[in-house]
Amino acid sequence: MPPINPQKHRITVHPGDQCRETISPEITPQMLDAEIASEAYHTPTSGITVCILTLRNGFIVTGESRLFDPAAVHPDIVRDLAKGKARQKMRELLAFRLADQRQLARQRAELAEFQRTVSDETVDAMISAALGGNAPQ
Repeated sequence: MPPINPQKHRITVHPGDQCRETISPEITPQMLDAEIASEAYHTPTSGITVCILTLRNGFIVTGESRLFDPAAVHPDIVRDLAKGKARQKMRELLAFRLADQRQLARQRAELAEFQRTVSDETVDAMISAALGGNAPQ
């Protein structure tokens, strides 16, 4: 079995709580960047650096990074680690959005196919049957 590419594979939970590997569309760094409206960093005295990303829809995603010896590491590296964790959360949210969009597209295609194959007379008969033969004329 080939190694899992973290950019194209993800472990997802499906109905029945069965985990399996699925291939989802690759979410590019440009897609993530396009969703970020603003970013801010907060480093309280506890030594944890928090990256706060506000997305264009107003949703807030955070990532945290903590080092045992902050003096030994440049602050930009700590920020990059925190931002990387926030972007990973964004990637998961975008994968969820894309899955919803694919499902909606499938449902629309199924409805369009149904509408092409069902005549008005069939629809009238279905309504009449559902109403117990008392469909309005």
